[in-house]
Amino acid sequence: MAKSVHHPFLRLAVTSTALSLVLPTALYGEQGVQNKPIVLKMQPSGIEREGRFTIETDAKGNAKIVPAKKKKLLKADVGVDGVNYSVYLSSEPPYSLVNMGSDDTYFENKSTPLYVDSNRDGKLGDDEEWYANMPVRIGDKMFEVKRIAKNGSEIELLPSQQPLRGLIAGRKCPPFRFLAQNGKVVSLESLKGKPFLLDVWSTT
Repeated sequence: MAKSVHHPFLRLAVTSTALSLVLPTALYGEQGVQNKPIVLKMQPSGIEREGRFTIETDAKGNAKIVPAKKKKLLKADVGVDGVNYSVYLSSEPPYSLVNMGSDDTYFENKSTPLYVDSNRDGKLGDDEEWYANMPVRIGDKMFEVKRIAKNGSEIELLPSQQPLRGLIAGRKCPPFRFLAQNGKVVSLESLKGKPFLLDVWSTT
């Protein structure tokens, strides 16, 4: 079983061994991606989640942290590879598929956040937060967010051709490749069958 952890600042992955699934071409096409859009009917969940705090700067250039308030979440379940996952969305519009921030990093992304209970424990950690302007991982597949209803009642997802991304505890590790300081290329494939620890301190 591949074990990995996805965190906005620290990403760890242990082992490169993963289970491969053979999917019927009639349903998933040549790339193994289902071709039909999925419409999630969002319902009240009874769960609240604190949003991101913000940093504001006054006229003198002094910065202060503004605490985030808790928001009630809407919920819908979706089945991927025979497993049901819960997808959550804030019950408070407006919603945006466009990031008006300076980049796609955690504090700058201004598109609507979505939450996927990847380990199905009924809790939502920071590693289970995604953004509507980028592909969202559900199980071991990626999905594009094509539409969020103005009142939050529906989310339309479309299977994505983007490569697997996001490290999630207990799930398949996505492919990676980089040049080490010793000049050697390190990749998921080169570590296949070996336990390893990957510690990413920066994405720059």
